[in-house]
Amino acid sequence: MHLKRPVSFHSPISTTSAMLTTDTTEFHPSPNTMSHPQLAAIQRIISESLLIPAQSIHLEDPIAGLRNIDSLSFEMIIVAMETESAQAIDPVSLMPAKTVGDLADLLGQLKATPQGGA
Repeated sequence: MHLKRPVSFHSPISTTSAMLTTDTTEFHPSPNTMSHPQLAAIQRIISESLLIPAQSIHLEDPIAGLRNIDSLSFEMIIVAMETESAQAIDPVSLMPAKTVGDLADLLGQLKATPQGGA
């Protein structure tokens, strides 16, 4: 659902007002979104697993809301994260993951763990 908000402005040339609508659902990345160290990696993994453009994937996106997501494609994402980090993922660590950012955080933790130390 797209919410529209009316915006009025006064033209300096005339005294009439015009009404415009702006889309309030447009995504504006926060500085944290742009600086997450695993953003590019998780975008690539999800993009390749779901066959969607990497640019359409944002840290704030809910996993369940990703286009083409199902149980098999989610497993593909997990296997790709394991391959990327050279670590096995404990299924319990996936329980709290709700957003792409949560997966990026998990990937960062896996990469920071010495191999075989998980």
